[in-house]
Amino acid sequence: MLTKAEQETVVRDDRDDPLVYIYTANPTNIRRAKADSRFTLVREDAESAQFTIPRVQFNILGGLKRRRKPMDEAQRKAAGERLAKGRGK
Repeated sequence: MLTKAEQETVVRDDRDDPLVYIYTANPTNIRRAKADSRFTLVREDAESAQFTIPRVQFNILGGLKRRRKPMDEAQRKAAGERLAKGRGK
């Protein structure tokens, strides 16, 4: 088993490729990537895994982009009211 210092994650992103390549030896990252349908498992061994993800779904500075469902006007209004109530207004 790898030490915590050895459980690294490396992200490779180049401008000519539509995919982002991720190598990780962190068990938490492996489990989360396997559970997310946006990642494609390329290779896995006992201690590490390699994944790809489309560049449009990954931001190198912020990680995965959120999946948002478009809201209609009624949902937007209800969310605004919940936010205002939560802020105590």
